[in-house]
Amino acid sequence: MRSEIEILALHALFLAGKHTINVFPLPAECQDSAQANLMSDGHYEARIVFCAPVIDETTYMIQLHEMGHLVAPGGMFKVDELLPIPIQITKRMDQEDAAWAWARETALVWTLEMEVKAQWARETYRHHLERTVKRLYIRSNRKNVKDWR
Repeated sequence: MRSEIEILALHALFLAGKHTINVFPLPAECQDSAQANLMSDGHYEARIVFCAPVIDETTYMIQLHEMGHLVAPGGMFKVDELLPIPIQITKRMDQEDAAWAWARETALVWTLEMEVKAQWARETYRHHLERTVKRLYIRSNRKNVKDWR
């Protein structure tokens, strides 16, 4: 009889195959570095996810979330860097929300602990995104950091 974690790992593997996603494992301690990429050379398109292998509920939800960026409507699209900063952040957060929604809907189970971690990850991403976009804006427009306070 398979354990619950083995079933979740097999489900993630099934979804990757179903959606033609190549999953490249990262060490478990690098789960914060998970990412999804869509690579194309004009003739061939590759969907790639880099994430820790499924060893618990958290790594399962992260892997599904990253797949959601590639599969969910609105999960991944180019954001125009000339848009105002608040709109860029909103559009990128829309991508995050689409990927999280797909993960929730697709998961075999979605526990309270998974939801708490997903919300934490979303807010952590928002904070990182705001800092990064502002820093790039300041650097490219030669603005003074105090303009953001």
